[in-house]
Amino acid sequence: MEFIICLGTISFFLLLFGFLVIWRYFNYLETKTLAEKGLVKPQREIPVSKNQPMLVWGIIISGIGVALSLGLLPVGRTGTGSMYPFGLGPWMLFGYIPLFFGLSLVLASVFMRNGKPEQKSDDLSRDSAKEE
Repeated sequence: MEFIICLGTISFFLLLFGFLVIWRYFNYLETKTLAEKGLVKPQREIPVSKNQPMLVWGIIISGIGVALSLGLLPVGRTGTGSMYPFGLGPWMLFGYIPLFFGLSLVLASVFMRNGKPEQKSDDLSRDSAKEE
């Protein structure tokens, strides 16, 4: 039984990394073909707001908190955890603290966002030139 689980885990990661390698290779071939024709792959411009780093860190820390919470949940099912309701003891704080800290960063990022997208300095100079 352990052999099957081990084989399944290894095959999963081999398929995952194999997919990533093939995907990267196809991107390479696409860029190479465009370069041979004298073309350049267009770069996407993603507007970055002031709150985006806070949002990204909030999501990352929340993910770590969820992972720790799920990882620590079986501790309550064994040993001294039977005296706590649902097996949720003080050890769960190691998962809940980063979870709620990350969620607070995400909420702060959402509440601090203003409704207008930010304009670049090039866009501002073009807008002022159009008005004249």
